[in-house]
Amino acid sequence: MRSITRSIRLSCAVLGVATLPAAVRAEEAGSRPASGFVFQARMPTLGSLTGSLFGTPGFLVGRRSGGLTIGAGLGLSRLVVEVGDEETSLTVWQVQPMLQYDVWTSSDGLTSLDLVGGVGYGRASVEATETAVQCDAGSGGSSCNEEHDQITAHGTVIPIRAGLGGNHFLSRHFALGLEAGWEMLMLSDLEAKGEEIDGSFSSHLFYGLIRATIVAGD
Repeated sequence: MRSITRSIRLSCAVLGVATLPAAVRAEEAGSRPASGFVFQARMPTLGSLTGSLFGTPGFLVGRRSGGLTIGAGLGLSRLVVEVGDEETSLTVWQVQPMLQYDVWTSSDGLTSLDLVGGVGYGRASVEATETAVQCDAGSGGSSCNEEHDQITAHGTVIPIRAGLGGNHFLSRHFALGLEAGWEMLMLSDLEAKGEEIDGSFSSHLFYGLIRATIVAGD
């Protein structure tokens, strides 16, 4: 009877050791970041506010699968400056398909470094109100009138981005991270007062931002 009891205990011990790795793997898989729909808020640092004026995407919508995130960044900015009776406004919007690919992941899968790249399309427009005063001298004295002239200009914006980022998942569905990199903005197809302007302009800038990522999925 004792030998039978010892055999049963030995069998249970062997079974427990054999199933332990599978249980550990299941627990680790349950703690790793989820895959699915992604919403990412992208908040520029103080040194990157210049990029925000040109419609740098403020959030990204896409899908995450493993260490790859593919989505579209959306950005809109509007700046209005008033000096006396004159007003100048700059409006920029852009859509930027983006890719984030993990190049390093910690053993628990919660911390990662990723490469970031994107090329987009947008439009920029400038509206300005110019005030001119014209005076006519007549026999009864001079009279002055104000004339307001509306000046508009617009063009195409092509943003190109390359950067390095990092995430740390506080849970399977939420991560905080940082990103820094280089961005080039090209402005072409310029028109002012209905007339085309030859040439194009480009601007290079370094940016930094804070990322907050929500993943809805398994």
